[in-house]
Amino acid sequence: MFLRHRPGLADERGSALIAVIGVMAVAAIIGAALVATTVFSAGFTSAARASVQAQAAAEGGIDAVASVLSTCASATYTNPPGTTPAFSAQVSYRTTPTGTWVVGCPTATATSVRIVSTGYAEATGVAGQSSGDVATMEAVLTPVVTVAGPEFENAIMGEKVISSVTSLTLSSAAGTPDMVTKGNFNCNTAMATSGRLWVGGNFTGTSGCNTGADVYVKGTYYCSDGMVVGGDLIVEGTVTLQSGTCRVNGKLWTGGDLATPSNVTVGGDLWVKGNMTGSGIAASGGTSVRVGGSVLGNAGKRASYGTRITQPDPALTAPNVSTVYDPADPANAFPRLTKTDARWATFTATNWRATTEAIRPESWINVCDIQGGVWGTPLTITTNTSFDTTATGQCPSGLSIGGGGFRIVLKADLVIFANGFQQNGNITVTSGDGLEHSLYIVQPWPATQTQCPASPGSPRITLTSGAWSQPDDKVRVLLYSPTIVNITTTGRLRGQIYGCRVTVQTMTEITFAPVGAVGGGGGGTPSYTTTSLRDVTG
Repeated sequence: MFLRHRPGLADERGSALIAVIGVMAVAAIIGAALVATTVFSAGFTSAARASVQAQAAAEGGIDAVASVLSTCASATYTNPPGTTPAFSAQVSYRTTPTGTWVVGCPTATATSVRIVSTGYAEATGVAGQSSGDVATMEAVLTPVVTVAGPEFENAIMGEKVISSVTSLTLSSAAGTPDMVTKGNFNCNTAMATSGRLWVGGNFTGTSGCNTGADVYVKGTYYCSDGMVVGGDLIVEGTVTLQSGTCRVNGKLWTGGDLATPSNVTVGGDLWVKGNMTGSGIAASGGTSVRVGGSVLGNAGKRASYGTRITQPDPALTAPNVSTVYDPADPANAFPRLTKTDARWATFTATNWRATTEAIRPESWINVCDIQGGVWGTPLTITTNTSFDTTATGQCPSGLSIGGGGFRIVLKADLVIFANGFQQNGNITVTSGDGLEHSLYIVQPWPATQTQCPASPGSPRITLTSGAWSQPDDKVRVLLYSPTIVNITTTGRLRGQIYGCRVTVQTMTEITFAPVGAVGGGGGGTPSYTTTSLRDVTG
């Protein structure tokens, strides 16, 4: 007899156990995967956080260094100990757009500055995720010098008088080369200027004394012959145009009478507050002729104005040239330069005698009165420097420079104080670094002097003989005297002249370039603008 096997409870339990074991295995695998994923996610998140912190630290380093570039003292900077964010930065510069980067603080000739800053995360990555702990950023900056308006605004200022005897040429590549005198202006022969002229007294001109711009006269205006006013002629007093070669290209407005003994030409409007007299009344090319008084002389000329003329014109007023330049305004006062002025307070005071004796060609040459020898070695200025030659033991009786050729090379600004200055030979002034620099030759304002003297005497600044030369057009020169600046030698001056009296007695070319306006110590401290910022993390 055969017995049959029938599934029972034990078999069912075995199958269930196998199923449970399978489920547990799957759960274990899933759990392990979840743990691994969680750990990876935590590491990835911490790395991302560290990367943000490191990049912010690097950029913070760039900002910190950029803020002190104007007073740069080191090629490397780090955050102060115990502070965050942590960074390490290096400064370099170059002097040409494609030149080699030089590690160090930027020089005056730097055209661009580079800051490479490495930043460190405050909270580093976990689970081996350290790629974001450190970041390196590079910034390239451009130096920018913001220049205020020039301290001395005029090309020539003669407080009491300006006198041009022979051929003065005044021009400017940029800016307006104005001339100002609160006294009389006398032009004898051949003047050519491109700027405005303001005269507080009387104007007398002849023989080609031409101006390229407007002329303002508080007193009277007299042209004997051969003078052309390139712009307007505005005169509070009377105007006399003695010759037919006297011409006004712009408007003529006078507060007094207009006398024209010869037939002359006015290119613009013609306004005469007083009377018009003479056989040759000015023929106007403008739109209006206004006469407050009478028209005397040539009735035909009057009729030629047709409907343009209003005469008499009671509404016509006299001009006021003080609205253009107010001589009573304290801002227009003649400057009183002294040795203790703030403008050169930061200049390094240097011994003139010791410095020049060290480079003189022969021991017998007097460095206060240089008359001979060829100065092969130039006087080179590398930092903003002041020479007080008025001091005891220096050159208290004044300074005379020339000889066989004296050269000044400026890599910074220079002021020379002298109780009178005379050029008696060739003087050449150039830039030593290709930048603009300023040379001030100053006869200091005396402590006992309250105003410019009516008849100034000595000491004075005189360019007597030889040639004054500035061949590279990089140096700006100010000649300043509380007495007289007198030019009696042919030369080319780039800069300005300020004197209680200014006299030009020979052919002279002046190119207006205001001192202290740009470059060197006179140009101010540069600021820096960021031109590029990039991540250079390796």
